[in-house]
Amino acid sequence: MDPHVDLRVLRLYNLIIHNSSPFVLPRVEELILLAVETTSTLLNLLKPSALPSLLALALWSIADEHYPELEAITFLLIDRLEMISLDVESLERFSPATRLRLDAKTLFDHDFNLVRSLLNVASLRLHSEAEVALEQVEQIRNIVRNTVSPVLSLLYLAPDLEPAPHQAAMKNAALRSLEVACAERKIDIVYEEQPQDWTLDSGVSMDFWRRMKERKAKGGG
Repeated sequence: MDPHVDLRVLRLYNLIIHNSSPFVLPRVEELILLAVETTSTLLNLLKPSALPSLLALALWSIADEHYPELEAITFLLIDRLEMISLDVESLERFSPATRLRLDAKTLFDHDFNLVRSLLNVASLRLHSEAEVALEQVEQIRNIVRNTVSPVLSLLYLAPDLEPAPHQAAMKNAALRSLEVACAERKIDIVYEEQPQDWTLDSGVSMDFWRRMKERKAKGGG
């Protein structure tokens, strides 16, 4: 690839990347890999020397054979990245030390329908392909209520889950009670547009990235 091409965002979906000669993408700041495999190693694809300007990395639905490399990759990149986005399936692949190191700048994605407890992560985004039902809202609210000292501090929800007059009365009441439960547990809810189609849309949370930039500017990155 021509190093003079001003490519700052690179998104790859459902690809198998075959062995290739060394490459450098000097201007890429945002890299999104969704259901990507490589015949080499993921570590070779994401080596720091190939992506010297990388600031945001999103990895979702990574092939099982690449998971053992994730820990090494995060250790190589964590200090220079401003934010990371991972699916919750990645959590069980990391050692406690790596999870602790990742947590400060990682937004974890979880399916709304699969939440059974609050994960021990600082930032969580719940998504659902279908409309979230009243029962699902009540379940999340009860989980929050029953979690005495949550690690979670940021909860990202789609804008259609914000309490509003157009919502059905019972669902609106449940959404308001979810807000109250989160406030009591010092969990901030952020209502932000989510990907309509994960195969086409970026998926990187601009709000979360902004927060990470601001924290870094204050010396906390």
